[in-house]
Amino acid sequence: MAEFGISEPSGVATESKIVYSYTQNVIGNYSVITTTVQQRRTNSYTTTGTFAGTRSIDGTAYSFSWYGSYSTSWVTLASGSKTVYHNADGSKTVTLATTYSNSGTSQAGTYSGSANITLPKIDRTAPTFTTHSVNNVTTTSITINRVNNVACDQVQYSLNGGAWTTTTTGATYTISGLTENTSYTIKTRARKTSNQVWGESSTLTQQTHPNTVGVSQVIVTPLSTSSLRVDVVTNATSASDSVLTGRVHNIFITVNGSTQEATQYKYNLGTGQYADAGYFVYEGLTDNTTYIADVTVTTARSYVDTDAQGEGTTPPADFAKLVLPNGTVTGLRPMYMIDTAGIKTRLIDSDITVLPPS
Repeated sequence: MAEFGISEPSGVATESKIVYSYTQNVIGNYSVITTTVQQRRTNSYTTTGTFAGTRSIDGTAYSFSWYGSYSTSWVTLASGSKTVYHNADGSKTVTLATTYSNSGTSQAGTYSGSANITLPKIDRTAPTFTTHSVNNVTTTSITINRVNNVACDQVQYSLNGGAWTTTTTGATYTISGLTENTSYTIKTRARKTSNQVWGESSTLTQQTHPNTVGVSQVIVTPLSTSSLRVDVVTNATSASDSVLTGRVHNIFITVNGSTQEATQYKYNLGTGQYADAGYFVYEGLTDNTTYIADVTVTTARSYVDTDAQGEGTTPPADFAKLVLPNGTVTGLRPMYMIDTAGIKTRLIDSDITVLPPS
């Protein structure tokens, strides 16, 4: 509680004041203000009479009329409350006032007083997005990463500028039921728990994947004079280095009449994108022989891509030995060297020393 004094008529032995208090509602952005007009004698005499006038809060006047006796103890002439809404930014200054009068007693005259009171500012700041990005894309869905700077109790998204749709409050949410190979704009908004103020993200633009999946690379690598590794890299890509997009159902590789299902993994394209890929190692092959790898890729909707091929040759039995930068001697021409720390380094011709056949 707080208070301020009221001006009394000249010559009266009276002290008067307004006592005020308030409670604030952060979510509603308002304060409930209560004012009380009080008065007492400054000597031991007693006054009996009527005191009538108005008590006002933020421009709203409330009439009162009080009749009674008072001496040196405070008596309440009037009291009441008003709900006052704050400005959009949470600030608010109000005027509290009273004017009343008495006649026919030794305390007759007009009493008045007012004060401008600045209330504590209510937090009206909106949440901001520290993360708002595409997490994963399929032919019919888009998953969004969302992180806010404060706790939020509701999250919604708008697709192509349409109505807001409520979704999960977790760090990711998925929009499903989309059309394949179609571009969408996505906006997210979140409601701050403490004050129920909404904050909006920037707009993302993302295209769903087409239903078809193609092959971008077929890499055939000799592992020995009798074995080849075939890697198939598709055009199904995402920003995840570990989670497959789900667009590829199966990858089948046929070498020398043997069809095998490839083990799928994520292939680093070196651009911040990772492609769905698969590999299989063929053994028991003939040295110094060229083999054709035929590739078939299927999707969950049974689309088949059978146009891809790769070619590789097993080294001859007397193939020259190669010395890698780490001292390893091999009969292969590897694309990469992996050191003891597991770091993969791409090799170039100048890195390799060629030894004659033994």
